[in-house]
Amino acid sequence: MKTNFTPVLFAALLFLRAAAAGAEGKGFSFVVIGDTQRLGPVPYYGISPALEKITEEIALVNPDMIFHLGDVAWGYGEDDVSFRRDLDEAFKLFSRWDTRVYYTPGNHDTLTKENENEFFRHSLQERYYSIDYNGYHFIVLNTQETSGSEKGGVSEKQMLWLKADISLARGNKGVFVFMHIPIVTGGRLRARKYKELAGVFSAYKVKAVFAGHIHAFAESEYKGVKYIITGGGGAKTASPENGGFHHYIVMEADEAGNLKSTVVEPNRLQISYSYLQEGGKTIGTAIVSYAGYSGVVLPVKGLRFTLPKGDYEVVLDRVPPQDRINGWDVWKKQPLLARITKIKPSQSDPSKADIYVEAEVPSVYAVSVTLKPK
Repeated sequence: MKTNFTPVLFAALLFLRAAAAGAEGKGFSFVVIGDTQRLGPVPYYGISPALEKITEEIALVNPDMIFHLGDVAWGYGEDDVSFRRDLDEAFKLFSRWDTRVYYTPGNHDTLTKENENEFFRHSLQERYYSIDYNGYHFIVLNTQETSGSEKGGVSEKQMLWLKADISLARGNKGVFVFMHIPIVTGGRLRARKYKELAGVFSAYKVKAVFAGHIHAFAESEYKGVKYIITGGGGAKTASPENGGFHHYIVMEADEAGNLKSTVVEPNRLQISYSYLQEGGKTIGTAIVSYAGYSGVVLPVKGLRFTLPKGDYEVVLDRVPPQDRINGWDVWKKQPLLARITKIKPSQSDPSKADIYVEAEVPSVYAVSVTLKPK
């Protein structure tokens, strides 16, 4: 698909900084992913290998919320049975995430009325809705209710709902919007019919509008609102010169209103676990690395150790890089977080527990996260 946006081909973005870094307050994170459909219809094509890896990595990041921008299934050329199987396999894959997923439908999910109904039976969500979380307001729109080959925008009924809903969010720290069909690319409206919708976003100072549909990454600004296209969740991507690469976005927010965005390409986040016996006790270690752009620190909340029940402490060490010695004395002093977030009984062994750890992983070097018995 030919597009009129200027591609942004870097993998880490910092934006919307409202105050100095390191502000106090309980933070949270959410992931945005779009266009995860397979490369063709069932039964001829399976789940995209890129999506398999992205699913694994999002489970490791383990954010507080996940937003899926639509096109879960392929749809085209699939009968009702094949389409249902397509959705079954996709939602089974997403069940690996220990996080609530908020969906909006894409054009691939709504080719027929039966397909559309099947999509909502799987997602277990309304056709459009909003969520409040940690002082922020999240609006999930449905761009598949309008007419036309591409559809896009929102129906009159949905517009009335949006205006009423967003008007109640004035006291929030910020509003985020999620939809499938983008209304802005390259800093311009894609069609005149989107003018009213963009006007609502500007009037209420929406922090960011996320959309998929175009299998690429791009960001631009229109009348004070940031518009982000993120359609690289597993489907065949646009050409690299048009911003095409597989990716997902990790967003972090804190109580002070600071926001950080990291665009993550699959296969750049790596982890290996090891266990050893010392003095009759078991010690677990995870080596975690993130090969992103220099200066990025990625929050990883899904480290999971299976260890004998007991009290443990977390020790985080920095693994010196072999080929990046310059500046190591500065980087090794950077403060990093590592803490136990929850403990669950192990389902495979009643004498053990699954211990979840959150750690910050910089892009400059690997970290060693160790759980030691107290």
